[in-house]
Amino acid sequence: DTPIGRNMMWKKVEEMVQKNTNGNYPAPNAIIECVKYGLEHPTGNDKFKFERESFAKLAATTESDALIGIFDGMTKMKKNPSGEP
Repeated sequence: DTPIGRNMMWKKVEEMVQKNTNGNYPAPNAIIECVKYGLEHPTGNDKFKFERESFAKLAATTESDALIGIFDGMTKMKKNPSGEP
């Protein structure tokens, strides 16, 4: 567990996220930042505040609105599979 090893690991994690999301979703990168912050600040409540603020920023994005809309639509379809209102 060295700074060089951590940097290599985080770089690989970020590459994998980019490959899987094509940069279209901000949440995976925010999760990585929250984990990094938590590891760098293991004591106290600062890590929870950082995570809370990151979540609030994500909840206000257009991607969040779109994904919630998709989820709501799929849920409605499951409740009424025949397509009738």
